[in-house]
Amino acid sequence: MNHTHASMNALLTTPTEPGQEPVAGYLLWKTLADHGLNLGLVYSGGGCWAITIPVPGGGQIAIADDGTVGHLAKEGQGWVALYYPTPTDRGIWHEVYTSTEGIDYEVDTIACVAAITTWLAARPGGTRQGENGGRSQAHRTLESALADELAPGEDPIAGRHLYQALLKANLKAEPMYTGGGCFALQLDAPGGDILLTDDGAQIVHPASEHTYWKASFYPDLEESESEPIYDGADSNSHADDTAACVQAVVTWLATH
Repeated sequence: MNHTHASMNALLTTPTEPGQEPVAGYLLWKTLADHGLNLGLVYSGGGCWAITIPVPGGGQIAIADDGTVGHLAKEGQGWVALYYPTPTDRGIWHEVYTSTEGIDYEVDTIACVAAITTWLAARPGGTRQGENGGRSQAHRTLESALADELAPGEDPIAGRHLYQALLKANLKAEPMYTGGGCFALQLDAPGGDILLTDDGAQIVHPASEHTYWKASFYPDLEESESEPIYDGADSNSHADDTAACVQAVVTWLATH
């Protein structure tokens, strides 16, 4: 079964009916949440999903079982948790946990969570200090770069302006990894997902290098078919482009 961001999130967070077997990621999500960890969900193409944890000081942990979290426990191969210092670069990572072959699913989940919490506890807490005394963009999580206050002299990423504008329109977007080092802003929509990026399929580029926004509706994130919502190729400025993009999304949602 193919999933949207919303349906996969529901699969991981909603208790199953009596007699129904939960997906493997349900217990992992619940156990991580019980430890007070801030959790996210990332789609990396080819039907692959991972649970993510932003790391204080920068980077992200991604956890999956053979590239997914939505399978039944009896079908699993074991959890793998990797730390990505720069979430936009999936080629650089450090192992946090790798399952032992043949381990019981529940034991594997407990061991995985214990490894993650131990690893996090051993890291310096809070933010890393840049030369200007604040948190540098290189050490922010993507969520922080979108939402948190900027340090003096820090250049914003382009997606920050769009994220903030969507918030003002009462639309809460989530950053989503789309593969190849690219991220989009994702919005839940009736029957699918809306993805917003610049014309280079990115949101983490410096605001000073922004070209124009594009927004599309995807009935299925695992397929390339999409419905265009906005294309700002003819926009005059970053501010005008962002305002027009948000208005186009608001109008589309109001009519669907």
